[in-house]
Amino acid sequence: LMEKFRSQDRQLQLREFSGSAIFSFVTTGAFYLILLRVALRTMQMSLTVGDLAIFGGATARLRTILDSFIRSTTVALEQTLYIANLRAFLDTQPGISSGRGRDPKAPRGSISLENVTFRYPGSSRPAVREVSLEIAAGECVAIVGENGAGKSTLAKLVSRLYDADEGHILFDGVDLRELSLEYLHRQVSFLGQGYGRYEASAADNIAYGNWREILDHPERVREVARLAHVDGVVEAMPEGFDTLLGRTFGQYEPSSGEWQQIAVARVLARGATVCILDEPTSSLDAHAESRLMAAVRELARGRTTIVISHRFSTVAMADRIVVMGNGEILETGTHDQLLAAAGHYARLFELHERHRLPTRDARNDSPVPDQ
Repeated sequence: LMEKFRSQDRQLQLREFSGSAIFSFVTTGAFYLILLRVALRTMQMSLTVGDLAIFGGATARLRTILDSFIRSTTVALEQTLYIANLRAFLDTQPGISSGRGRDPKAPRGSISLENVTFRYPGSSRPAVREVSLEIAAGECVAIVGENGAGKSTLAKLVSRLYDADEGHILFDGVDLRELSLEYLHRQVSFLGQGYGRYEASAADNIAYGNWREILDHPERVREVARLAHVDGVVEAMPEGFDTLLGRTFGQYEPSSGEWQQIAVARVLARGATVCILDEPTSSLDAHAESRLMAAVRELARGRTTIVISHRFSTVAMADRIVVMGNGEILETGTHDQLLAAAGHYARLFELHERHRLPTRDARNDSPVPDQ
């Protein structure tokens, strides 16, 4: 693509340079030929020296006006290219189309993946390869694995941000492609790694998760914050729940951990059947993580919950752990079962624990963290 753009830019620059050079040569030659003719007529006494001076000034001014006109025309043509790009973007149709509306009357939140494979555009290697997985309604499942294992991609396929290239994903026994998008979006609450940081009040940041029902009900927002164990964080802010977050309109910039706790509360406020949390505790300390995950388990009781995390303290709280690697499912089981199996999960856990253990400084026998 870069070579293609460079070739196009080169052609445009050459065309612009050639056109400018030809125009400058022709107009300059024409002006000087006319000026020579006027000078000759002045020498022949047909015109006066004053006429020559007036013509010289008018010629220079005309040249400046023409040059300004051509520059303005060029800028206008360049801007129309941007407008064409904007119109082409606005005319682009979504790649995900709504289904035929085979929406279950009473959603339970069971999820079934059948030989699901997905490749990102331009990639020859599947991000998810022939994955089959059953998640029961109300079950809390943690997905763990190294970077690039396909964890986040799998979560995005379940929420139908992408469509699988092969295989089927069923929601309560119905293929996701058969569900209306409006229905599916109501049933799935998704916290991605790039969660929103809204330049609004702390209360609004939480209420946006279910803005139709609780945005105008401060008491319900406070209740959600209390259940999510973030009420203490919010009340410690300068104006409590009315604190405007961010520097654009407000005067308080929360820390990364505070932003993340508010984002989790926003997801839990949704009341969706399926709750997907991608690295929900990455910016939290151990104490805040423990309190938040306890709140997640309590608020998500009865909901199907998918938690993606690198932290073993987080995934150990799940009913079942799914270990992924190279886009495939390697192991499934509880924390204790996977440790006993001494497989991939056990190796990752051992590396994690080894990294956490302090070493001793030989000089003063004081603990120093592993590097």
